[in-house]
Order: sequence, then structure tokens, then C-alpha cells
Amino acid sequence: MQEKHLDKLASYDELTELYNRRKGMLLLGKQIDQSRCDNLPFSIVMMDIDNLKKINDTYGHNYGDEILKTVSQVLKNNLGDHDIVFRHGGDEFIYFLPNMDREEAFLVSRRIREGILKFFKDHEKNICRHISASFGIAVFPDDGDSVDHLINRADSAMYKVKRNGRNGIGLVSGI
Repeated sequence: MQEKHLDKLASYDELTELYNRRKGMLLLGKQIDQSRCDNLPFSIVMMDIDNLKKINDTYGHNYGDEILKTVSQVLKNNLGDHDIVFRHGGDEFIYFLPNMDREEAFLVSRRIREGILKFFKDHEKNICRHISASFGIAVFPDDGDSVDHLINRADSAMYKVKRNGRNGIGLVSGI
């Protein structure tokens, strides 16, 4: 029983109940190995909640934590059983979609983006009504063949969206 509890502490983010960064990176490495063996692509998506720092600074970290928990639930509700999602740090999340190409990852990300917008638009607190997220998509092996390379490419695609106004989905370009 205690071993199970320790495993949970070592593998899960306490706030969001998603995999933590350490466990997520380990699973991402295994996905790369599996995809390489099977000669199948998969998509990785980096997602960041827009303006969460400003919300934390204005309304407090408890409020920001509630937003993180809610976004985590939207992610869980919109991802399949074989998809993996983890909290990368702060307000950044990574999910990867085995055997999904760029277009399929875009559709999943759009569904998550719309789910976040809808949930917060309907929220009873006015300050929540403008919560959105930015996404960046990279695909193995086209956009990279290592954990670091794929994350860096997805991160670059996401930050391009942030520089262009946020609340969107970016794809790796210039390959």
C-alpha cells in the first residue's frame, strides 16, 4: 500500500493529478522508441495557458491553481485512452498522440482549445471568461527524433502563436 502511494507521489503532479514532468518525459522517450520500431509517426503538443501569470499576480495563486485544475480536466476529457498528458511545469502541459499525424493532432488540439474557451466563457466568475491557451504541434520523426528536439520544436511553434496574439494552434514550419 505504501509503495503504491510512493509511486503515485513520484509519478503524478499533486495539483493537476496528471503525470509529472519526470514521468511524462520517461513515457515520451518510450513513445519515441516504440514509434521508431513500428515506423509510425506520433504528434506531440505543447500547450500553455495564456496570461496565467497575470491572473496569479492579480487574483492570487489559489485562483490560478483552480484554473490549472480545470484545464487539466478539460485535457483529460478530450484525450483518448492511449494519449499521454503531463504537466511540464508552471502553466505548460505536454500531450502526445500515438499514431496521429499533424492534421489529427490539430483537430484534437482545436477541440481542447474550444473546450477551454467554452468552459471559462460559461464560468460564473467574470475574470475567468477570458482564459485561453496556445498550442504548438510537432510530429515524430519529421520534426525531430529525440525528446529534446521534439519539445523544442513544439515549444517554438507555440511561442510563435503567443507572439501573434495567443489563443491559437501553431505548427512547426521551415523543415
